[in-house]
Amino acid sequence: MKENFQLFDIKEPKSGLESKILTIIKNKEKRQNQRVFIYSILASISSFSLAVFGLINIVRNYFESGLSEYLSLIFSDGVSLLSYWQAYTLSVVESLPIFYITVVIASVWIFTLFIKKILKSIKPFNYQFNLI
Repeated sequence: MKENFQLFDIKEPKSGLESKILTIIKNKEKRQNQRVFIYSILASISSFSLAVFGLINIVRNYFESGLSEYLSLIFSDGVSLLSYWQAYTLSVVESLPIFYITVVIASVWIFTLFIKKILKSIKPFNYQFNLI
């Protein structure tokens, strides 16, 4: 009967196999980082343009809805405003462009998320240049 260490015939891998595997893994990681980078840039540009579009519509609706007149009442007639604060508040809320405010907040949030992804995908590229 063979001894325990002789039961298995262990062959050594070919020379350079480890370096080939590591370069394949590094290349796949690099391609994945490039895809994430490109998709994040496209998404951040589109969310930024959506935020600009929303801000333009907020300003347009601000003047169309008469919100400026409601807000000017704060400085002109504060005493009657205090007595009718509930009706005033409802009028201001009714004239707010809630949809566009929500669009701007959501697009700014998405923009910051994708900027974070862009910065994370750029970070591995910094380690390519080892000066030491």
